[in-house]
Amino acid sequence: MESVDFASGAGPSPAAVAAAAATLGLEPSGEETVQLAGLLGGAAAGPLARRIAAARPLGREYPFALALAPGEPLLTGVIDLLAEEPGGGRLLVDYKSDRVRPQDDLERLVESEYGVQRLLYALAALRTGAPRVEVVHWFLERPGEPAAALYEASDGARLERRLAALVRRARAGVYEVSPRPDRALCLTCPGRRELCSWGELQTLREHPRDPAEARPEDPGGRLRLF
Repeated sequence: MESVDFASGAGPSPAAVAAAAATLGLEPSGEETVQLAGLLGGAAAGPLARRIAAARPLGREYPFALALAPGEPLLTGVIDLLAEEPGGGRLLVDYKSDRVRPQDDLERLVESEYGVQRLLYALAALRTGAPRVEVVHWFLERPGEPAAALYEASDGARLERRLAALVRRARAGVYEVSPRPDRALCLTCPGRRELCSWGELQTLREHPRDPAEARPEDPGGRLRLF
């Protein structure tokens, strides 16, 4: 996605996918390269791709750093794509390769699993002086249904308060377990093996079930600290 030419309306060929994989030391099968090329091609041919092509690019893999207050630690990250649209608004796109099913509610998924990321990205973009920011989570398996949230410059203080509250909770040691664990969310979590109340059957699965899942041994929904 870093190198897709959105103005062309086409994604890379399977051969190009294989070549890109080789530079990373990966050897996908022929079937996998066809599948990946199909995902990228579907995204590149969609309406969001045309919108990106019409905007003024500000950067791909765009790094940012911000502090919520003087003396507070920096919050850092990298935005997949940031562009400026007519009127000065910012379009911020985060690509998602999650496996999603036709019945999955993408907005609900973003809010539950990527809500903090959305707030942080919005605040970072607003601090560039933009009058408004639209944060789009773009699921490549359903490219015609981007999950978007729009923020105005006047929302900046509210976002700061919400993020500050989350930081306070983190400092207090309140680490809630996701009700919908899966491999994409949990694989790199440092507490997955020893501290989490979910087992690997749940944390390493491809798809979480739809309903919120409570477990008798974890009524509080928090990491076990013993």
